[in-house]
Amino acid sequence: MAGLTKRPNGVWYIIYRVDGKQKFKSTGTKRKSEADTEKSRWEKERAQKRAVGIDPDAVPDDPKPEDFWKCYAVYSEMHLRKSTRDSRGWVWRRFLEVYNPDTLGAVTVDRIQTDRATWKGKAVTWNDWHRGMRAIYNVAIKVTLPGQDKSMYRGVNPFVQVKPLPEHPQDKRVLTQEEIEKLLAEAVKHSKDARADNIAAVFALGLYAGLRRGEITAAKWEWIDFQTKRINVTNEVDGFKTKNSKNRSIPLFNVLLPYLGEPKRSGYVYRPDIPWKPGESNRLAIRTSFNTVCTKAGMPWVTCHLLRHTFITHCLQRGCPVWEVGKWAGHSSQFMTEHYGHYIQPDAATLDLFGK
Repeated sequence: MAGLTKRPNGVWYIIYRVDGKQKFKSTGTKRKSEADTEKSRWEKERAQKRAVGIDPDAVPDDPKPEDFWKCYAVYSEMHLRKSTRDSRGWVWRRFLEVYNPDTLGAVTVDRIQTDRATWKGKAVTWNDWHRGMRAIYNVAIKVTLPGQDKSMYRGVNPFVQVKPLPEHPQDKRVLTQEEIEKLLAEAVKHSKDARADNIAAVFALGLYAGLRRGEITAAKWEWIDFQTKRINVTNEVDGFKTKNSKNRSIPLFNVLLPYLGEPKRSGYVYRPDIPWKPGESNRLAIRTSFNTVCTKAGMPWVTCHLLRHTFITHCLQRGCPVWEVGKWAGHSSQFMTEHYGHYIQPDAATLDLFGK
């Protein structure tokens, strides 16, 4: 006889026993009425399997994608950050759309190689997707389901055997002063053409504060203290979270101010007209406007992370202590900050990007 129990995360789980062992199955909902409906459907499905001689608790060696994803959803809810779960959701949707496999084992190395060879977008995008699929298959192979003595999938990971695409040589570099000025000039021009879209603030917050993409779209005027000249990146109870869930403070350099627009008492710095939707990891997408500016500036290879990369590297070039730059960037270790020293360019040491 199965029952329902509510976990600390608010989700209802079906609780039942198999061979004396207690097991749990997520209903995928926080509403009791929906959980009752899912429990009834689940019990009916199990009864139908037993009627035709199928063990409903058996785990197939090569599961169907939809069956595997149900198990993976439970795993990811327990072990992955929401932003990672959202990213893996995009990875999985493309996997189903492009590959449409009958089972996980139906995906071959040759099929992945063909996809790699015919990809027309940015190399970094395919590589992000490839990395995500490799991680999903690793979970299927390594993680043992509760109450089972074997993993969800007992085949091999075909994505491990395929190398990522070579990325554009510019992807790992640091922007020069000339390139920064060119980008910002184009961003200001775009902002004037599209009055509600102050994309210049996006570029400036990346270049002169080192904010991540999600932090840029979540940036509020309440974060900016004009008296102490600091930007205080702050987590919220319901909504925005930094990558490590810790608040941090960054110097407010004078050169950043002209690009933010007219200061306000409250609200979002970029596109304040768009609210944060409950359950979303990012408030809005900036890809279209961002890519338009980069393309018009003749640098379509620029990414939002490259702006942050440039800020951190230039801070180190100007002699800022590694530990202090790491605090500004929100790095979990000094090693991560020191990594940026490899990208120092000879001409960048003479730059004065941040004003007095």
